[in-house]
Amino acid sequence: MLIPLLLISGTHERKYLPLTPELHEAVDRVNRTWNSKIKYVSDMDHYGIPEKWSYPTDGKGDCEDYAIAKKTDLEKLGIKSYFVFCRTPKGKGHFVLQVFTERGALVLCNMHTDIRYASDFIRRGFVWIKVQFDDGWYSYETGEKVKPPRRRIDFIKDKE
Repeated sequence: MLIPLLLISGTHERKYLPLTPELHEAVDRVNRTWNSKIKYVSDMDHYGIPEKWSYPTDGKGDCEDYAIAKKTDLEKLGIKSYFVFCRTPKGKGHFVLQVFTERGALVLCNMHTDIRYASDFIRRGFVWIKVQFDDGWYSYETGEKVKPPRRRIDFIKDKE
């Protein structure tokens, strides 16, 4: 099993949060809330285009839309999180959100009601490809800066 370089090395500065019961509860609550609020709909079915990153204002979205909503709520709580592009065990591209803690990376995923550690996903056949830090996207395998997945991410959201 390939252990991603960014999980074991200091190739990029991350903020590791203490995993307190309060942090775990807050992250879990955000994940469960958005997983229940959004109905999964592909961008092609929703917008008629293959890919669109957007905040799910109409209660519909795909995996990156779930991640955007969750990231927005975590930021309001002062919890730093990171987008991750991965592949599912069936090889499909997928986006999740990750919170680095001193006990491991917690993952918020629209495919799972509960939050899980990144190591659990990797053991189940998910492959971490890229992670977005403040200064860009990085390869999980090499730790090197890479191009963003598919297109530049623009967060278009009416915050009011």
